[in-house]
Amino acid sequence: MHAPLSASEKTAVIDGRNAPIGALRAFVTLLVIFHHTAMTYHP
Repeated sequence: MHAPLSASEKTAVIDGRNAPIGALRAFVTLLVIFHHTAMTYHP
């Protein structure tokens, strides 16, 4: 077993959602949008 997580090691959970995962999803969404925009202007 391992020791319980300290306050600094806990993941931020807001309204039942995992904040770092939400930030990662937003970043990937922006990458996809950028990719499709780049394909439009540079075929």
